[in-house]
Amino acid sequence: MRKKGTTVPVAILCSVLCLPYCSSSRNTQVRLVEVPVSMGYAKAAEKGALQWACAGATEPLAAYFDSRRLRYQSELVRKMGGDLCHILYEPTVAGFRASADNAAVSEIFANVNTLAFLAKRREDAGDSLGVLKRVLRDSEKPLEVTLDLSVSGEERQVAEALRFHFGRGPHRFRIHHDGHGDVDPWVQDLFKYGYTQGQRRVLVTRQAYEGSAENGALLEPMLGSFTGDPYVRSKLAFEGGDLLFAVVPGAKERVVLFYGTSAKPYWGEALTREEFAYVLQAEFGADEAVYFGDVTPHVDYSLALLSDGVTALVAEPQCGDARVAASVTTLLEELEEAGGGAKEEAQRLEVTAYVSEHCPGKPGECVAPERMPELVEQEPALVRTWLRLGNAVQLRKALVPRLREILRRQAAGCDPEHRRKLDENAAMLQRMGFRVVRVPWLEGEASSDSRWPGISYVNAAVIGESIFVPELGLGEVEEEWFGELQRELPGFRVVATPAANLLLQNGGIHCVLAFGRVR
Repeated sequence: MRKKGTTVPVAILCSVLCLPYCSSSRNTQVRLVEVPVSMGYAKAAEKGALQWACAGATEPLAAYFDSRRLRYQSELVRKMGGDLCHILYEPTVAGFRASADNAAVSEIFANVNTLAFLAKRREDAGDSLGVLKRVLRDSEKPLEVTLDLSVSGEERQVAEALRFHFGRGPHRFRIHHDGHGDVDPWVQDLFKYGYTQGQRRVLVTRQAYEGSAENGALLEPMLGSFTGDPYVRSKLAFEGGDLLFAVVPGAKERVVLFYGTSAKPYWGEALTREEFAYVLQAEFGADEAVYFGDVTPHVDYSLALLSDGVTALVAEPQCGDARVAASVTTLLEELEEAGGGAKEEAQRLEVTAYVSEHCPGKPGECVAPERMPELVEQEPALVRTWLRLGNAVQLRKALVPRLREILRRQAAGCDPEHRRKLDENAAMLQRMGFRVVRVPWLEGEASSDSRWPGISYVNAAVIGESIFVPELGLGEVEEEWFGELQRELPGFRVVATPAANLLLQNGGIHCVLAFGRVR
């Protein structure tokens, strides 16, 4: 879990900021103080987008908000430098209202491995391409599907690959060309779909940091490719997996935001949590904000909302389970037995020989977007070998230490604070009218040095009556959990979806798909 930033004391903040950033209006007796963006994240918010409105009394403050048709909450007023101040934010798109996560899905956006897509990879690698194939195969209703690929202009190859991977089903496909598209599969974090006066809109995060400022520069070109209708670049950096929206049972017009604070270190260190929530509500058009953080890195690791409008899945830590320990041990033994071998070494030598001849010292150049179409056309068998070998090595390298983390956690026991907070969250949802179903979560390492949140089976995609649940490969223990979930949800179909590569990289099924929904 990402560490929280240090909050700047209000008194020091005001004394430093009031003079440079304050403006005043004699008519309203209100001055505006710019909220500072966090150190290291200068592009996390549009300059001037976040402000405090300050006055000597609450009456002119409330009148100022009323004149600008902005929401005023008396409980958010706080003293700053002798004045009374209220957080001020005007949304990127006036009237935008994020789609509820428990509404029916009408479209899907996915960023897939372009090389694997063009080369017609046959194996399910447990990545975003494998997940999308499973989802579309089992979704009978037509969906609008946007594929983010790093190549363009190769219409014949793309058309052939579409037929190979997805057949001639009912779904309609659109290709979004993005020369940097393969760098980040976590598209749930990049977008939030919604509507403005009945017109479809997609808010794109201002910056994608995924926990570090370095990632912001890496992902900027990718974000820059989303221009024109329906995409609108937000004034704020956000992580979409940490924002879930729901219509509440019995109040179908009311949208509640369940949020975490993963984006707060980027532009909200100086804000209280309540002010941070106010800004999110304003940006995404929610009627209420409910805190769901401090347990997993993103809310979608601990909460899923089903399309029946009344059911919520909440993570439940599983520790001290002998069956889990036995399944993990068996998988570790299988990995050790399968590792390396003569066949894998021969494949490695084949790939190495090609790289040495065509891109010596820089293997990445061989699979650069501009060279992919020709490589797939001329060396299809080699490319498939390369993909198969790379996936096997990567999976083994990541899986072994992660499985050992799970074993250590099973021995150490669950984090009691995590369990307490999740129990409280489940009770809160029940009071709101939701039917709560608890779903296993295998916590990551007990050590604070590890940032891996473990395996969350809540990080699922709900499309129609199907729930696509991530599968690591633990055999009978997972089959029992999925069977139990199916019994709890007779109106749905639980679909086990291989997702090892995603689960090992702090993600899951929900993380790699962005959804447009029926209004």
